[in-house]
Amino acid sequence: CLANLILLTIIINICPFFGLFQPTNVLAGENRWTVFLKGMTSKPITAIQISPKNSQIIYVATYGDGILGTNDNGKTWFFLNNGLKNKEILSLKVDPKIPDNLYVGTSAGFFFSKNRGKLWSDSILDSLKINNLFVCPKNAGIVYAGTNKGIYYINCRAPDIRFEPKGLIKFNVLSVTGGTSLDIAKVIVPEQSSVKSYTYQNIFILFAGTSNGRIFKKRNIDFDWQNITPEEVVTANDTIYSLTVDRQDLQKVYVGTNHGVYKSLNGGFTWCKRLKSSLDDLGIYQLYVNPYAENIIYAA
Repeated sequence: CLANLILLTIIINICPFFGLFQPTNVLAGENRWTVFLKGMTSKPITAIQISPKNSQIIYVATYGDGILGTNDNGKTWFFLNNGLKNKEILSLKVDPKIPDNLYVGTSAGFFFSKNRGKLWSDSILDSLKINNLFVCPKNAGIVYAGTNKGIYYINCRAPDIRFEPKGLIKFNVLSVTGGTSLDIAKVIVPEQSSVKSYTYQNIFILFAGTSNGRIFKKRNIDFDWQNITPEEVVTANDTIYSLTVDRQDLQKVYVGTNHGVYKSLNGGFTWCKRLKSSLDDLGIYQLYVNPYAENIIYAA
């Protein structure tokens, strides 16, 4: 069952196609898929999210027909577009703390629903293309948006949605991820001693990838973004389609590009070569680390 959910999420979340598929008998080693078409749109599917509260509830984003939902694990589908004025969806996320909260990034603007998509808020950031969304796993209602003009912080907890730019305004940000991790907050070098000491604290970290091959990192104690691009392997002609981290260890960062996968084991300070040569000629549009087995990574 876990394998079904993981594969369903990763495959559909990144590959626009017509129709929805679910793997069957994955644990038995078979590679069979069941197609779900009853009530499904013919528009390209751009994202999918499964409710963390009830795995029977699934949301699908399309480019052109808005949002669809199911309460029976995909047997039947219905539209959830009341108030959703832009139906060209690029990103869809469910709040892990409040599963009734849905967040949508479109070709022009951000929308928010507090009731599982039954009614959507008025849009904000209408002049921006919302490429990707990252919902803070520990702070309900806090969203970071990767747009064609940088990163935006969005607070959906207040009576009125609040937002503010968070840098990288000259970049087309295609992917954003992050989390909270124990990290070095301060380095202390005592006088008359060469022995350094360190103070640690829980620090919120963001990673961002751009359309021109740049990878950035920012901690909440830092003033500005740090360019952590592996210049020796990634160039300005490359595209950073996807970024993901190991939720148990944010020092492990994985990057999907237009020619394979890269990884860092120290938060982007140094990078390893591509994980597997067979991926070198492939565009990696999404990466997913299995939260129950960190050595298993799905690439689409």
